[in-house]
Amino acid sequence: EFRTREQEVRQGNSGGGTELTESLRRLADSFQTELASFLSPEEMREFQLRRSTDVGKLQNLEGVELSSEQVKAIADIRLRNTGAPAATPGAPRLSPSELAAQERQSIQELLGPEKAAELSRAENDEFQKLARMSDRLGVPVSQAAEFWDEREASARRAFQIAGAAGLSRSEREAQLAGLRGELLAKAAERLGGERGRAAWEQSERYWLERVFHVMDEDPLAGLPR
Repeated sequence: EFRTREQEVRQGNSGGGTELTESLRRLADSFQTELASFLSPEEMREFQLRRSTDVGKLQNLEGVELSSEQVKAIADIRLRNTGAPAATPGAPRLSPSELAAQERQSIQELLGPEKAAELSRAENDEFQKLARMSDRLGVPVSQAAEFWDEREASARRAFQIAGAAGLSRSEREAQLAGLRGELLAKAAERLGGERGRAAWEQSERYWLERVFHVMDEDPLAGLPR
């Protein structure tokens, strides 16, 4: 019945956009409320977990090891943090930022700070791309994780250099070039040598150009008049 009603809503909102999203949200809330009227809280939670896409995603992440109990608990936390009426009857909806903060805190309490950080890293699509590359190179995912942390630290340092008011443009360019060279050396060290470095540099060439490039102070500089 839900699928039929969903199709009717989509057909009635052929234009899509915010109006369709809100209509589908109201329909999902209504459906969950109806289910909650005849399912026990435990049965409702089990139903929601069975329909959750988080479980499969969490089970297939590279770079973090989670037990089946932890996977189920994380999926449950995220279901509770949706603010669905069936999960929290009568409770006001939290803002997206409040939900995100609540979710992070709950997961950190469940896993501990270190494993929660591993999960956050593993859920980054760019890290998963790096993990798949390291697997093809025959490099342990733990080394890919170490390199990822070095990559992120290097990007933060590059941002500081690019915005440093006390440096001339040439000084910033020189420091960024040096920082980029250090990161590429770490890529070779962590990803199995020059082959790994070259593969990573090629795959991340646009990211490297963006992060280690000094932007013009005047965004109109160099453009035709």
